[in-house]
Amino acid sequence: MPSVSSVELTNTFDDWRNRTNDIVTEINGANSVDPTSAIVYANSTSGFQVNEIVSDSVTGTLVTGTRLTFTGGNINFTSANTTSLGNVHQTHILGGSAIDVSSPSLADTSISNTFIYNSKVDLNGQKFVSGASEIDLEGATVTNLGAVAKFTGTAVSDDDIVLTNPTVNVNSGTIGGITLSAGTHEFTGATVNGASMNTTTIDGSTVQNSNVVANGAGFLATTNSVSLCVDNIVTGGSGYTANVGIGKFVEVSSSIGTEKKPTSSKGRVHIRTEYAAASDYANWDASSGDLTSFAVETTADELVLEGNTSAGMTILANTVSNSHIAFGDGADPDVGGLIYVHNTDDLHVINQGANTAVFSHDNGGSLQIVGADTVGTSSGKLHVNVGSSDGTAGIYIDSNDADQYGIYVDGSQTTQDIMQLNSTTLTTGSAIYAYENSPSAAARKIVNIRQDHPTATGGTALHVETDAMKGVNIIQNYHAQVALNVSAEGVQTEPLVSFINSGDADDMTLYVKNSRSDGGAIMQVANNSATPFQISANGNIGVNATSPTFKLDVAGTFRSIGAATFGSTLSVTSGVTLSSSLDVSGTATFTSGSGTTTILGNSVISDGVQCRLKVLDSDGTLINSS
Repeated sequence: MPSVSSVELTNTFDDWRNRTNDIVTEINGANSVDPTSAIVYANSTSGFQVNEIVSDSVTGTLVTGTRLTFTGGNINFTSANTTSLGNVHQTHILGGSAIDVSSPSLADTSISNTFIYNSKVDLNGQKFVSGASEIDLEGATVTNLGAVAKFTGTAVSDDDIVLTNPTVNVNSGTIGGITLSAGTHEFTGATVNGASMNTTTIDGSTVQNSNVVANGAGFLATTNSVSLCVDNIVTGGSGYTANVGIGKFVEVSSSIGTEKKPTSSKGRVHIRTEYAAASDYANWDASSGDLTSFAVETTADELVLEGNTSAGMTILANTVSNSHIAFGDGADPDVGGLIYVHNTDDLHVINQGANTAVFSHDNGGSLQIVGADTVGTSSGKLHVNVGSSDGTAGIYIDSNDADQYGIYVDGSQTTQDIMQLNSTTLTTGSAIYAYENSPSAAARKIVNIRQDHPTATGGTALHVETDAMKGVNIIQNYHAQVALNVSAEGVQTEPLVSFINSGDADDMTLYVKNSRSDGGAIMQVANNSATPFQISANGNIGVNATSPTFKLDVAGTFRSIGAATFGSTLSVTSGVTLSSSLDVSGTATFTSGSGTTTILGNSVISDGVQCRLKVLDSDGTLINSS
């Protein structure tokens, strides 16, 4: 069948009709088997109509300025290459049965080398698989990326990707994460939670609630200086010792381009506002990185606070809460500590989980030693409360300085006692017990009361007053020392010792006892040169006689103003003058020697009874008798 390439100009209707019939014949003969498969066919009214294309393949040349309209049905482009779709105003792509696949080659539906402009891509929860292709989303708003399995990007220019208020979750139990290539990454205003970063440089960021892992030495820098630096020091088999320096360290410069280490740090955490001594900075050895004149106690080097004029630490809490410093161990995390109670402004010291001391602002400042973990009301500047089961003394002072006081009280009281002891429960104990056990023979006083003002005549150095018990009890266990010694200087105008019993006592006022039975003295009364009176243990009394052999030995003149009665022998070795009667019931012997014995009386005869009078000389020779 001849082909129809052009229609010639006809001059008659017959020619036009013939030519038209040739065209219709040509078109209808294009598919003699199924004319409906042709693109264009002649209808019953001798017109032309575009038929539906149903074919395994369409092959044709370039068609320009022609629009294809596909309504309904399925268009299968399997294994086809669409060079350019032009401007596709609306496209609805339905996937086949194989959509959730591991590689693009296995997918039933694939879009390649396609420019999508001003359109919306809705994956409806399905995967978006792209090989070595480029998706340009410039100017687009991505509402929800869903779960992105892998994201790989290459920097081309600044601000390649801008995410506004995003929430990016990277969840992986074994692998995965975000890898940032070299360069400056801006995180200004961002909050990074729980990040573990290796070899990271962060510029102009805010990090909150995060852990920073520094593998090796490193530092954090402000815009003009290094504020924190870390040094991991290898300590042999024990691993690493991390020194963290905050503040001023000479070996750390303001530059952040070079790694610096706080080798002058003297603690695991060392905060330094300035060097404690002016010589510290001058003595810094740059070669060794050490300050030769500065040292820190090794048992307390976990935290070091250093300043030039002063250094300190502040803990702030509200006015109704407490500030804590806890001391813990493996058995108890707060076995000890310091607690400042802001509500009462008291500082509590905790030992073994219990209150042991309380520093209070009461009474201008006071300290209470707590007993049995019970804090009471402070009753003095120092209040010691011993609990019933504490098992120790209230105050124990171990004073080892030989020339210093153990306790010194400088009192300014006028009407109140400087020291007072109160007890209502004593049974066999003592209110005051002074014990001394030194072997030294040097003179000393166990209790020394010294009143040292000459005009204080109205006072009493030692006053003892009792209502039922003994006033003073002295037990002397050493025979060569005086148990009670009372001495005075100057002219004594009052009795040195006075014993006064103002009541009608049934018993004696003074009782002296010595258990010896020989002739030794048990009591003597002496003056500055002699012993005028002595009582011997055998009962002999000597007047100016220290060794009386008689019950009464008077060395000197004896005078009896009243009657004198002797129940036994009377022996006078010197002159005796009786101004009154002398009644001797036994033998009276007067030994005058070369002296004269005078007996004044009216007679020697009493009531007609003859008495015997015998006068002997010094040798005992009878001189006269009657």
